[in-house]
Amino acid sequence: MERKKAELEAAGPPDVRRLSRMDPHEARQAVANAQASGQGGPTMMFVDLKPEAGQSGVNQEEGRTWFEDDLKWISTQWMDLLKTAGFDVTLYNIEGDRLLASIQKGWLGDDIRNFFLTRPEVSMVTWNGVETNSLDYVEL
Repeated sequence: MERKKAELEAAGPPDVRRLSRMDPHEARQAVANAQASGQGGPTMMFVDLKPEAGQSGVNQEEGRTWFEDDLKWISTQWMDLLKTAGFDVTLYNIEGDRLLASIQKGWLGDDIRNFFLTRPEVSMVTWNGVETNSLDYVEL
């Protein structure tokens, strides 16, 4: 992890010529990530869950599809998986189908965002003001 931070610091700011060849969404994300990695401190991202993926079905009384127990279960599962991989992430339920991910080492945000986008329960991740739809994400 420290090696990745050192690589980011050594790379410096993004190459403008490379950014001009990217599609606008990818360029915006690259600039936002470079700014976030420059601070090197904590960051956060929002994880929107697919309503139909709720484990217990539709919660008609509260108008949402994820019960509190479902959110606790999936949050614990994801935090354990991320901790096993060496990432320090805490997940909080902030709305019915939305989680807040608090990341202590902001320069690892790319890897954590990619993790969330590969989960079948996730519809979208918002990080540094850039929304990434899981359907648009292609794992390399």
